[in-house]
Amino acid sequence: MKTTYTAAIALALVTLVTGQAMAANIPAEAKTRAQVRAEAVAAQRSLDARDTKDEFTGMSNREMFGG
Repeated sequence: MKTTYTAAIALALVTLVTGQAMAANIPAEAKTRAQVRAEAVAAQRSLDARDTKDEFTGMSNREMFGG
């Protein structure tokens, strides 16, 4: 029973340390919500988000349909 108790404590500690390490993994240049929204608005205005290439013709939506 003592080994089971020791193993359970070790598992709990490892889980706690791993969770803390993963929570601390924040990129140095994280973007704010305002920055992400501004990029999304800019992409929609320039139609970059919707201008994809057609897999059969190799043409973009702008080339096929104008705009």
